[in-house]
Amino acid sequence: MELSQKIERSLLLIEVNLPFWSIKIGGKVAKEPTQKTGVYPVIRKLIRDEWERLRENKITPWNWLNSGKPMHVIDFYGKEINYQGGAGFEGSPQTVFWGRYIEPFLEDIILRALERTLAVCRDEGHEPKAALTEAGILLHALVRDAYNAMADVDQRLRGRGYPNRVGRRNVDGHVAAMGRFIDMRVNGLLAVARPSLTRFQKWKDYWANHRLVAVLLLGFVVITGLGSLTENASKLRVFARTWLWSSSEKMLVTVRVQNAGPAAEIDPLCEFYLIEDAGAFSQEYPKGRARLKSLAPTTGRGDYSLADRESREYELEVPNLSTYRALLQRGAANFHCVVHLAGSPQFAVGSMPFQSDLLRSNPLLVVVNQKR
Repeated sequence: MELSQKIERSLLLIEVNLPFWSIKIGGKVAKEPTQKTGVYPVIRKLIRDEWERLRENKITPWNWLNSGKPMHVIDFYGKEINYQGGAGFEGSPQTVFWGRYIEPFLEDIILRALERTLAVCRDEGHEPKAALTEAGILLHALVRDAYNAMADVDQRLRGRGYPNRVGRRNVDGHVAAMGRFIDMRVNGLLAVARPSLTRFQKWKDYWANHRLVAVLLLGFVVITGLGSLTENASKLRVFARTWLWSSSEKMLVTVRVQNAGPAAEIDPLCEFYLIEDAGAFSQEYPKGRARLKSLAPTTGRGDYSLADRESREYELEVPNLSTYRALLQRGAANFHCVVHLAGSPQFAVGSMPFQSDLLRSNPLLVVVNQKR
């Protein structure tokens, strides 16, 4: 490879790895929202993590289309996109790249980020309208960054290592269309968003819907005597917390294991660990082990055998959930699951934000037997 090509590739990688909040909009660096609600750190981290996964897994691989090695990605609907090395970008690859390849991923991120914003507002009592506005600004920045990264890939591939030899594709139309999608969804949620309830209002609602339990809790204080009010109040808090959290002591995570190679057997025991991203530093929590339980009917091959290109869903229970509850409520960590191939040193890792609503509604994808 010529020196100029190496320099272009290095510059491209630097540009692709820029954080999404440092992008340029109309020639100026995009600013983050000046008003930061209590929801802002959670949503900012969620969108930042989504952008990193989208960039690394769905945009960057296209850079190597002219490298002589096979290029492989999977679209939003699970369809494989494969091109042999040196296939060239003109024609089918370029049509696929710009033909609603990235849009379903962006739309999914937008919908989940806004749902997460409302969920945090409900759980923590934040004002939803201000939080939704902030989330919309962050999503606009992510969209602009995604299409800029795609334009960089397009220019490099069309220039075959010399991007300055060809014109840069104008992505303003794509950005504007996805921006309208964001605005429509944000405005729709703003129209029906209600102010978060105060503690007193929450208590009134709880009294109306759980009057018997509320009476029992109050009776507990009266019966145990006012003479030891401090001690009894502490006992009451423990009792109430235990009762209220009993339904969520068990955290079940759905794991979709996808086999990217020939038939294989996975180890029923997997590992998991959590890493908290606190800005300037990261903290890794002790690893744990859990058993994968198949969610599909047992086949003649067994619960842990995967045919070529087959994917199956399993369930694992996160033990000692109380240890991680603070992380779960703040959404301040990422959950990582390690799946091993039986009788082999090979393993694969899948990750997703450690947030209760996401863990309940989205399977964590782990791709095993993948060529590296």
